[in-house]
Formats: sequence, structure tokens, C-alpha cells
Amino acid sequence: MRAAPNENQRNPQAWSFGKSRCLIIPVWIEVVAIAAFAAGEGVLLAAIRPRLRGATLTAAWWWAVLATYSLTLLALPILLLDPGARNFAGADALHYAAAMLTFCPAMAVLGAKRPQHHPWQIVVVSLWAVLALPALEAFVLRRGQSLEISGVRAAFLLGLIGVGVLNWLPTRFCPAALLAAAGQGLLLAEFVFDDAPIRLPRAWALAAACFVAATTWVLVQQRAGGGDRVWRDFRDGFGALWALRVAERVNAAASAHDWPVRLRWSGFVPVREESSPSQQPASPGPWEAELSSLLRRFVSPEWIANRR
Repeated sequence: MRAAPNENQRNPQAWSFGKSRCLIIPVWIEVVAIAAFAAGEGVLLAAIRPRLRGATLTAAWWWAVLATYSLTLLALPILLLDPGARNFAGADALHYAAAMLTFCPAMAVLGAKRPQHHPWQIVVVSLWAVLALPALEAFVLRRGQSLEISGVRAAFLLGLIGVGVLNWLPTRFCPAALLAAAGQGLLLAEFVFDDAPIRLPRAWALAAACFVAATTWVLVQQRAGGGDRVWRDFRDGFGALWALRVAERVNAAASAHDWPVRLRWSGFVPVREESSPSQQPASPGPWEAELSSLLRRFVSPEWIANRR
């Protein structure tokens, strides 16, 4: 007795990958969209690269490139396969392992302080290996079964997404951080939210990633205005965690030396006028030298000089 054709065979134009069933979109549109998103993000990442010269954010940039093109190089060949061959064993595992790379750029920033910024990449690789472990288990031990993430693992992934958002939420890169979180959510939804009523195409997640690069590029062009540009560019680029740590060190030195200013989120403000952040100290002082000294653990003297 001949078996009834499955849904993919009845509708060869349906978009399908692994266990997910998404909106019915012609495959050629998916291929063109993903290729366009990848090309567009490549151009934008290349444009952003010169802005990072002199900063310890280069490793995070390389992780972003790796994540983008790992997802693209996996998605395109699978979409080009015959509909009946797209559910090959391990497709979900490979996609999940590539999706875990999206957590690596933010983790690289959390260790972007000299001299440990190079050894820190071992920590980043280790994090990716731990996150991708379910993919290895599914590929080796549960071939042919759906890859599902739940419980502690799902909560940990959601927590990592939250860390990325919170680190850049109070900066001018807040829109980019929110878009990055949205892209990660789309990539991981079918693994974490198994009962989700809507399955969105993975191409939409790649589109969100492209918009992240676009937003970042636009915001990089809109450099911080006013005084304390060195501080503001550092604060926005490295995020709240490092900015708060540097501000704490500067303010400790200011208290010890009885300087008339304190470093707040908006920049240096006089001690007696902290309620008016728009007012700046009348002239440079040793506090700026202290800030520059601390920032040299993250950026080069040329990077600082270009923002004076």
C-alpha cells in the first residue's frame, strides 16, 4: 500500500527546516531574502570595522561575523535541497549550534579589558560549547528526534538574552540591543517554545540581525555630542557593566583627592551641581587624566585623542 505524501511533498513550495512548519512562502523568495540579508549585513559589518580600530572590541566583531555567516551558510544549502530531503538527521542540531554563536559577541565584550581580552576568548568558546551541547546530544544520541530545549537550559538562554539587552539598554545602542534580542528570540523560538502557536521563518530572524547592524551603523554615525565625548563613546560601545566599573574607579579617585567633580552617566559634573548634569566643569583637570588612564585598558591613546 502506497504511503500518503507528506505535507512537504504535497506543497513543494512550502518553507520547511527541521521540525518547524512556517508560513507558506516560495523557496526562491526565502533564498533571495537570506542571501540579501547576508550580503547587506556583510557590507554593514565591514563599514563598522574601522570604527573599532584601537578598541578591544575586535573579537566581538569577529564573533558577529562568524554567527551571521554560520547561520546563512547553513540555511541556504538546506533551502536548496529537495523538499523531501530538508528534514535530514541533524539539521535542527546544526542550526541550533549556529544559533548559539549569537551569544558570543556580547560575551566577548564582557571580557574586553587588556591584557585578558585575548585569553578571554577561551571563555567565549567554552560558553558556546556548553550552549551547543544539546545539539551534540541530539546529533549523536537522539538522531531523528526533535531537538527541544526546556527547563533550566531554556531559562539560561533567556537570561543570556536579557544580559545583552540590559548591558546596552541605557546607551544610545538600545534599539540595536532590542533588535538583537528579537533576532535571537526568533532563532530559538522553535526550540524553547515548543507549543508556540506561530512559527516564523528563520529568514525573519536573519532580517532582524541585518537591522541590528544597520541600526548600529546609523547610531555610530551619530556620535555623542557635547562634552565628555571620550566617556560617552566608551560607555555606549562597551555597555553599562564596564562603564559603571570605570565610573566607580574614577569617583573613588575623585573622593580620595577631593576633586570638585564626579563622573555620572552623562559625564563629569561639579560636585555641588550634580542635580544639573548638563553643566560641565569649567576646565580640564586631573580627573580626565584618571579617566584616560583607566580607559587605556580598553582603547588605545589614538582612540582617546580622536575624541578629544
